Amino acid sequence: MDKIVFLPSAILGALLVASYLVLGFRRKTPIELKNMVSLFLSGAGFVGGILLLCGCFSEEARKKVDDLPLYIFIAGMAVLYVSFQAAHRDFTDKK
Repeated sequence: MDKIVFLPSAILGALLVASYLVLGFRRKTPIELKNMVSLFLSGAGFVGGILLLCGCFSEEARKKVDDLPLYIFIAGMAVLYVSFQAAHRDFTDKK
């Protein structure tokens, strides 16, 4: 993974985890490892999503996106899921 993606992902993920820890301690709620991992991965997802969007407008960003097939795959799965969910809702909608 290129530094242009890794560093912002790591920083954002760390900030999200730190925020979660602070809120957990303030609210006196249990801290869950699964939530920390999910938040860290969400930080990487935000950065990857921004890069995918920028790839539509910038040739330099498009070159970076070509090196990140995992983000393209996840984006495709997300579009597929949302499309399936919308179609399913239309078929099962009872008014």
